[in-house]
Amino acid sequence: MIDNALYNILRNDSGVSAVVTDPRAIAFSLLPTGVVLPGIVIHRISGVPTTLLDDTTSQVETRYQLDSYASAPLVARQLSAVVRLALTDLAGDYSNGDSPETLTTIQTSIVNGEFDSPFEQGGAGKGFVYRAILDVTFWYVEG
Repeated sequence: MIDNALYNILRNDSGVSAVVTDPRAIAFSLLPTGVVLPGIVIHRISGVPTTLLDDTTSQVETRYQLDSYASAPLVARQLSAVVRLALTDLAGDYSNGDSPETLTTIQTSIVNGEFDSPFEQGGAGKGFVYRAILDVTFWYVEG
């Protein structure tokens, strides 16, 4: 599954792991309670098969939003930049982490945009949380 491949790419990227130290701080939809920031939340925005004039192919186009959270705005931006480097112009076979092993063949990835989001309160007495948002589209074939 592309979700698993994307998670594994981020988890195994040396730039990302230099900033994200809590193993639970890369998650889908929502960071777990008590996670140590910085962290990344992955959201699937859309996903559709590629349709030609005479057929629907096995190639899929999926768009993701990756939110980089931190307790300081510049750290959130730094993490977003590292995520962008890890995900830009991907091409190749990536592990889904399944058993038995399956691969997702990513044909390319393109960054659509990168921007900041307003800060949010981090909870009682915890200050603020800052978020930098990265919008990326992947074209791939599931293994």
